[in-house]
Amino acid sequence: MTAPLYTVLALDLTSAGSEVVHGPWGLVRLLDAVNGSGTVQTDVKLTVQAGREGEGVPMRLGHGFLAAATERWLLTWDAQPGITATLGFAESAGIVDWDADPPAKLVTGSLSITQPATLQTVADTVVVDGTTGLLTGATADRRHALVQAVAGGQCRVGDSAAGAARGIRLNPGDVMRIEGTAPIYVHAPAGGGNITVALLHVRD
Repeated sequence: MTAPLYTVLALDLTSAGSEVVHGPWGLVRLLDAVNGSGTVQTDVKLTVQAGREGEGVPMRLGHGFLAAATERWLLTWDAQPGITATLGFAESAGIVDWDADPPAKLVTGSLSITQPATLQTVADTVVVDGTTGLLTGATADRRHALVQAVAGGQCRVGDSAAGAARGIRLNPGDVMRIEGTAPIYVHAPAGGGNITVALLHVRD
């Protein structure tokens, strides 16, 4: 079974607030929650509501909330100074991929959608235990990249500062979609062994 595609959202919970997330997502999962020192927080005051009716459901680290695909998710949280939460939103089976910045251009009298032209696979990357490795450099014509944790333990994906307490956490088999052209780095937390990561470019 293919792992779902993710888009991710980071929230600063220092002050109480709320945020509406749009897009036909059928699953939301609390991927990470850390304080200013990078310590994982297992109990955060954060609720999620699918659609416009019903009550919010409390979120816990690693837990997911599954619903019929909806174009509106309401996130609400209490003030938790120094806490940052990262959530992943996944597509439901059969839902067309939603892109927050679709590749489109307006032509007089009609609308023309320009689709990506190239899929490019690369050899799997092995990141040594306790180190951060470059998965791919900046790629000018990349629409987005799909990153999958193939083998080994848990890893962190992000920029060059990705580390034990920085970056999005992926478990073996998880897939992450990253928009844009920036370099992508992967960190293998110390003591977890080497990890293997697969990469697919979607390019113009």
